[in-house]
Amino acid sequence: MISAAVSYTTEAHLSVPGIDVEVLSFRQPEPFTGEFGSERHSLSMSLTPLVTCSRGAYVDADGRPGEWHPVGDVSFCPGGTRLAVMAPGGVESYRGIYCSFDADVFERTTGLGDGWTPAQLAAALDIQSPTIKRGLYRIVQEVSEPGYHRDKLVEITAQLVLAEFTRYLHDLETRPTSELRPALAGWQ
Repeated sequence: MISAAVSYTTEAHLSVPGIDVEVLSFRQPEPFTGEFGSERHSLSMSLTPLVTCSRGAYVDADGRPGEWHPVGDVSFCPGGTRLAVMAPGGVESYRGIYCSFDADVFERTTGLGDGWTPAQLAAALDIQSPTIKRGLYRIVQEVSEPGYHRDKLVEITAQLVLAEFTRYLHDLETRPTSELRPALAGWQ
């Protein structure tokens, strides 16, 4: 659910048990401030060049945003949370894939429930995983250009993406902090 007025077009949609996938397009020529929230877990990926400098903050029970973090081209929002987003605008044509998961499918696939740590929540806003991106691109292909047995391929690929997301979060927690900080190469 988006609290700000955003007019979008659904290019493709597919529902499989416990999973909904949409490929959406919209315009964002002006700066945008809004709030996203859903009872379902949501994974999204930009299919156009990222709107740079977008920031997100999880909203607390009193409606106040917490710490602001960069929002990357792949992001995740746990079900039952609200996310405040600020984006600079300037996008005449934006496309994205949005996958939402029932709690039972998500928890059965990932083993994750409630009790997200602040580090996990921050990492979920800017997911840096080529494997997850490849899986999401495959889902876009199957939803947009349907082929034989697409429902099962989308369901299995979405579950694989969730398993990779679990690995991504686990790896972040087990690496030393010094390995997690992005740095420029010496020549830069």
